[in-house]
Amino acid sequence: MPFESASSDEEVTDDEVDSNVWSEIESESDGGFVEDHGIVEQVTPTFEDGTINPIDCYRHFITDEVISLMVRETNRYAEQYLLTHKPNKRSKNLQWEPNTNE
Repeated sequence: MPFESASSDEEVTDDEVDSNVWSEIESESDGGFVEDHGIVEQVTPTFEDGTINPIDCYRHFITDEVISLMVRETNRYAEQYLLTHKPNKRSKNLQWEPNTNE
């Protein structure tokens, strides 16, 4: 099937373009590769030998604010769920207690 070029007045749709013909794709990004990537902030070592405690790494990313958000959203989800689902007599949902940050 020969490909006929369209005049400047006509638009060519994707259906009309031969998918077997390769063409150059222009990049939309002007950003180049930056070798320096990753975590910029440093986790402060808490041990005398300079090693980092795993809980310190965790707390560096999972802040009190994130924990509060998780607790609030978990409790909100549970409230919504319990309002829309009627548990049977032996359901563990009857034992639900709201979470806290502790």
